[in-house]
Amino acid sequence: MSMIIDLNHHPFLEVRVSGSVNRVEADDIKHQLVAHAKAYGEFKVFVYLEEGFEQIDPHSDWSDDNQDEVIQDHVQQLAIVGDEKWRDSAMIFFLGGLLSFPIKFFNHAEQTLAWAWLGDPRHSEEVVAVPH
Repeated sequence: MSMIIDLNHHPFLEVRVSGSVNRVEADDIKHQLVAHAKAYGEFKVFVYLEEGFEQIDPHSDWSDDNQDEVIQDHVQQLAIVGDEKWRDSAMIFFLGGLLSFPIKFFNHAEQTLAWAWLGDPRHSEEVVAVPH
C-alpha cells in the first residue's frame, strides 16, 4: 500500500505516502479518518511524502464526497513534509488556503519542525523555536 496511517497517538495522526497513490488507497485513508473523527473528535494530521513518492491519482481528492465535511470539521492543523517539488501539488490536493484549518508545507529536513508546529509534545524538546 502506498498510504499508511498511524492512529495511535491521538490527537496527532500520521500518514506516510510513497510511490503512486490510487483512488482506492486515498478513499481508504478517508474512511479511516472519518471513523477516527467520529470516535475521538478533533485531531491534527502529519503527512509525510516519502523520498520515492511519485504521484496521487488525479481523480482522488479530499473534496469529492460527503465524508469531506466530517474530515474538515475535525482537522485542526495539517503539516505536510516532502520534497520541495511537491509543495504546490500538495497544497492544491489538500485545498491549502481554502479550508478553515491551517496547512503548512515543510521540506524533509524540517520534519521535526513540522511536528513541533503541530504541537506534538513528543517532539517539543527537539526544536527551540517554531515559526508561525
